Amino acid sequence: MRGKRSRVCSKRKNALLRKISAAPLKSARVVRAYHDLLLFLVAFPDDMEMHRLAASELDRIAATVRQARLSRQRLVAGLADTGIAHTNVAYAYTLPIARWLSNTYGGDVELDWEDEAIETTLDDLGHGFFPHVERSSMLSNRLSTRELFELARGADGHTVLAWLIEQYELTAETGMEFFDLMDLRLRWQLDSKRASRTHNRFPQRKPACADGRTKKNTDFAGQLSAKLPKAKTLTLAQAGELIDVGRATLSVRHRETEATTYPNPHEVDLFQLEQGIDVAIYGMAPEQRLSIDSFFGFVAAKNSVPVAYGGGFVYLDRLDIGLNIFREYRGSESAFLFTQILRAFVHHYSSSQIIIDSAQFGYGRAGGIQSGAFWFYYKMGFRPVDAKLAQLAAGEWSRIRAQPGYRTPTKILRRFTGSDLVFNLDTPGSQPVPAMADISLAVTRDAARNFDGNRVAQAQWAGRRVKRLLKARDTRSWPATERQSFLRLCPLIALVPDLAAWTDRQKQSLARLMRAKGGPQERLYVLLLQRHRKLARALAELAAGNAEN
Repeated sequence: MRGKRSRVCSKRKNALLRKISAAPLKSARVVRAYHDLLLFLVAFPDDMEMHRLAASELDRIAATVRQARLSRQRLVAGLADTGIAHTNVAYAYTLPIARWLSNTYGGDVELDWEDEAIETTLDDLGHGFFPHVERSSMLSNRLSTRELFELARGADGHTVLAWLIEQYELTAETGMEFFDLMDLRLRWQLDSKRASRTHNRFPQRKPACADGRTKKNTDFAGQLSAKLPKAKTLTLAQAGELIDVGRATLSVRHRETEATTYPNPHEVDLFQLEQGIDVAIYGMAPEQRLSIDSFFGFVAAKNSVPVAYGGGFVYLDRLDIGLNIFREYRGSESAFLFTQILRAFVHHYSSSQIIIDSAQFGYGRAGGIQSGAFWFYYKMGFRPVDAKLAQLAAGEWSRIRAQPGYRTPTKILRRFTGSDLVFNLDTPGSQPVPAMADISLAVTRDAARNFDGNRVAQAQWAGRRVKRLLKARDTRSWPATERQSFLRLCPLIALVPDLAAWTDRQKQSLARLMRAKGGPQERLYVLLLQRHRKLARALAELAAGNAEN
């Protein structure tokens, strides 16, 4: 009933919300289900009354759980790891997210001492946090492991977690890999509004209620080509707040993406679109970017409620994108939401070819097969890259339309996962995109054939050659991240056979895009690379040569 929309249904749903608002909330199972239903109704309300009633009930759940925790009621124990306000989440986060959690939420985040593995791990590996002169204390039984680390953290209000992170940053013996190896589970108390699924929100907008238009998605290409509003101008502080929203959205669900784990606060773009949809796109910190293609993550919201996340790999005219709609929001407006996310990416990065990886519709994932996710994309106009599978899909689609109730056999849906899906926009001047694997293999083969596998020698030779040909010898004056990106690309650019014969203008624009890969905003690199037709052709030739080998 939650997704049905009619005047009668809306009145009934609102009446039920008013009736339930007077009932006590005692069962954890009921609270979990009701909480997720309310989130759905806030994101996809039939009318303003429903939006108001659902939001009010979410506040009531938060107050009920807080009171239950204070009075030690059993209700709270059954709500662990749900992301509901005033409950807790336990998970072993990566070092960057653990650092962010500690800095943002302070005492609400600590080592999960209820996990017996914590003390065992610290007994085995914790000596690295102490100078040699103190390490004997770990071998004695004078203090328990927890007592020792509580003592070591000092009396300045630090949590043990904050002290451990500080040691990682100060001690050469430890680092990010060591932290991840320790696999320390943290306990995060969701008392901050931005932390919980209950209250974490994008910047507030006037709520959009259902009017039937979002269900119509017959002209996919037309919706993609619709003019994109300019990204909202954000201050650095506002960008930081949106990063916090994205990180909390994923972290509370035990998830991470590289773009929210290593975000660039100078490249956060917020697109406020029709029907209350927001798309926040996160660029990556220069030090963490890919060398050739580019990855941009996103979190999408409906009526300011985060409802989906994913990311896109952008290279030349190609966009490889993945989408994950959170479970509690599935079943309403998915196609329209995905179209608007694609619209933001396609316009912002000037992409003309969209690729859906087979993992998105079932490869290695039984759920994607069972749900028939292949047809979700097929209805939009995506087709298998493989010609034989495209022909098979066309035949299946004809059967579906001709035989009401017909379902594609599971074995055929599995066959479809043998090919990615593609949608090509009719964009003048678009160019074929060489396979990234073939481009990368060109560098690998060069290292094997000409340098006996010595990557250092290859990098040194390539750096000297490219600097000389592009007249970029004095790279020491460049920002460190731009110098790094330039040098990372040199082993590839050095393989361009006719580089010496390029015009000065072509060489200057090539040097500029190589530097832009490590610049303040990676989007500039994406656009400069698209415009450099000479380089695009050279990369296609390199890829073709390696595809034949």
